[in-house]
Amino acid sequence: MKRKSIRIVFSNNRLIKPKIQIIILLICLFSNHLLGMSKKNDFYRLNDFNENNVIIKKKIFSQMKVRGARETNQINLYNEKSTFIKSKDDTSLSGYSLELIEGSDKPLIDQTNPGSVGISHGLECGQVLFYKNNYHMFITEKVISADFGVDLTRFGHWKSSNGIFWKRVGTLKNSTKTPKSPKHSIWSPMPVYDKSNERWNIFYVGYEEGVNNPHGRIFRAYSKTKGYNGLDGPYIDEPDTVLSYYDTNRNSWEGKQGTDSFYPFQVGNNWCAFYGSSDGVSYWDVGLVASNRLNGPWKRDEKPNPDFTYCENPIVITLSNGVKFCVYDDLAHGISDCHSIGYGYSTDGVNWVQKYLSLPLPKWATSIRTPLSFIYEGNDIYIIYFTALTPGDYNGFEKVGRIKVKLLKG
Repeated sequence: MKRKSIRIVFSNNRLIKPKIQIIILLICLFSNHLLGMSKKNDFYRLNDFNENNVIIKKKIFSQMKVRGARETNQINLYNEKSTFIKSKDDTSLSGYSLELIEGSDKPLIDQTNPGSVGISHGLECGQVLFYKNNYHMFITEKVISADFGVDLTRFGHWKSSNGIFWKRVGTLKNSTKTPKSPKHSIWSPMPVYDKSNERWNIFYVGYEEGVNNPHGRIFRAYSKTKGYNGLDGPYIDEPDTVLSYYDTNRNSWEGKQGTDSFYPFQVGNNWCAFYGSSDGVSYWDVGLVASNRLNGPWKRDEKPNPDFTYCENPIVITLSNGVKFCVYDDLAHGISDCHSIGYGYSTDGVNWVQKYLSLPLPKWATSIRTPLSFIYEGNDIYIIYFTALTPGDYNGFEKVGRIKVKLLKG
């Protein structure tokens, strides 16, 4: 989606006397809080290869970041009796950080892949799942380019047995050619399984046109086949919108782009979902909605401020200890030359800490874009697939790569 390049500089100029600083530091260490400062990020030169053409990290130096990790305000979860369940404060949340382990020297999907035939400008935003010994990628494929963005799109389904070599197996949905149709340009297919009715659901974004991405709506489709095996589709569209630019109860921070992303995750017996919005030019923010059922209706939190700023397309998983963890497209460090991935975590799914991981740009990319996964591989190692811009900016071919990270606690 077309965006202008933005860079935000975070700084901390407050001076504290040494003795006072030591006392404050000891108090903060004892209470497990670091005054909002983010953890140490490690930087690497990636220049060692293994047999799969995947490069191995070499740590060259470490640097303390000064960008603060902020906790968000709480919302109220909506239960089936139309009353409100107030969330607990998240003051005891332990810190998490990501360490880069390896990255792709070559893109995993580019225009040379046989499945890329008919894709004009590459792949962007969606999700990768691991199911029955196969990796499944549900991804937006940019089919026809408009003057200032991407117009017609489609949802591709790709599979891989080893996570490296990918084969396109089908098209799940095409956008409509009619201008001003709510599904003239479709984006961000996010599959989520609903145990209550044994169906896969795909939530996705629809725009009236590709230029400037106006008036976004969220739609839902469900698998025709019941059970986990319905993942491959086909999917049946629900006629109503989940959220829309035209909703009368939109929050004040939502912009003309409407709803630009949606990802549900379960919290107890209820559901929460991150949803995004933007003015299409200067900001991309994310808030929360809640429901007692995956198929809705969904209720906005009615807060004056978003939960995450400069964030798009978050994907949420639940760790083994119950903590919610997400990765997202980090838009706070430039767009045309971004070299970071955003992440956040929460004990209750409502109060979140927002951070980012700096990465060295792959040789084949000019900007890291949207994370597609956070797949557990064992020993605290996770796989993050991501899209990346290539030379030619938005006139280039957006490719898919991956990294492996280690999740560190404390």
